[in-house]
Amino acid sequence: MPEHLLGPKQLAPLQDLLDSLRDHPAHGNRRLFLDQLLVLHLLAFFNPVVRSLRMLDDLSQTPAAAKLLDAERLPKSTIGDAHKLVDPDLLKPVLESLLGALPPGVRLGGELARLQRLILACDASYFQTLSDLSWALQSRKSNQEPGARVALHVQLDVAAGVPRGVELCGSGHSESEVAARHLSPGAIHLFDRGYVSFRLLDALLENGGDFVLRLTTQTRFAASATRLPGGADRQAGVLGDEDGRLQGCTKSDPPDRTLRLVTVANDADPQKPLRLLTSLRDLPAAQVALLYRQRWQVELFFRWLKTYGHFTRLLSHDRAGGAWGFYVSVIGVVLLALYEGRAPSKYDLALLSVVACRGATLQQILPILRRRHRERELARIADARRRTRSK
Repeated sequence: MPEHLLGPKQLAPLQDLLDSLRDHPAHGNRRLFLDQLLVLHLLAFFNPVVRSLRMLDDLSQTPAAAKLLDAERLPKSTIGDAHKLVDPDLLKPVLESLLGALPPGVRLGGELARLQRLILACDASYFQTLSDLSWALQSRKSNQEPGARVALHVQLDVAAGVPRGVELCGSGHSESEVAARHLSPGAIHLFDRGYVSFRLLDALLENGGDFVLRLTTQTRFAASATRLPGGADRQAGVLGDEDGRLQGCTKSDPPDRTLRLVTVANDADPQKPLRLLTSLRDLPAAQVALLYRQRWQVELFFRWLKTYGHFTRLLSHDRAGGAWGFYVSVIGVVLLALYEGRAPSKYDLALLSVVACRGATLQQILPILRRRHRERELARIADARRRTRSK
């Protein structure tokens, strides 16, 4: 167990929260409490080889784990029964408290540093589960076997690199409908094409939020005014900048507000430029393009979750247990950010994936990561000095 990452010192930010969970039993005979279940799952998060209930049982019997758990063993059957009884919502205040403890100096760098606003990258990713879980069943697959997947919806704080909104759903849930339940007034929300919804945009505007949304080719926009892209805009790949309104359809009416459409070059497919709809009418077009490109961070989080958090399949067969596991992984990511004092990065993802494949230990990769992030910080300082001299 990596005691330098999860030991008594690192659990200190959680201690009061763990004590509050002690009042909630996770098992009918009250032998297993939620604080023990949370600590055991966090141990598994930081030990990627632990991929089953049986391995959780084995992990609980190690001397270091038993000391943290204040128990000699948490049997496989007890953990499985607890997954049916847990209330994952009890972890929400734990996550919110840890998010509140993140360093206040975490900010976006570069051209977006001046925004000083909460920026949320929103997306969903699907995870395979057992085919007999009725709450997760979808349409039959091509081989006529019933398929079952669950969707994890996340709103990622781009500056801090950690999730602030999490929801686990089975089939039949619209991504835009789920997103509408997690809006943050005053924040800038970043969406891909799957979130094109007049209702979502209305809800955002009514709640004082802003957005950058990639439109589908079918979504119609009527321009009423055109801006000429400046030099910085052209360097950012901006091809067009227009004010106007969305056009409605027979099923729903568009927002009754003038919006903005920024067209940006698409490196992946030059024949299909990105059409970015936004409520940010006063922001330079280049910054709108940069904002949308920050959306990749939520995709990076899902890659991290699947490769390092080993969530290619759910650990629990029960909906509550599955949601519990996802919340624990998010808490684990926030604990990493707290321990390192910075937002997780692509370098963390790359080397943590090596750990998951047993190519290195956490102890071995930490010096490498610290050296890499020090190099990146020095490069950012040098870049800022160059920009200051050029003005």
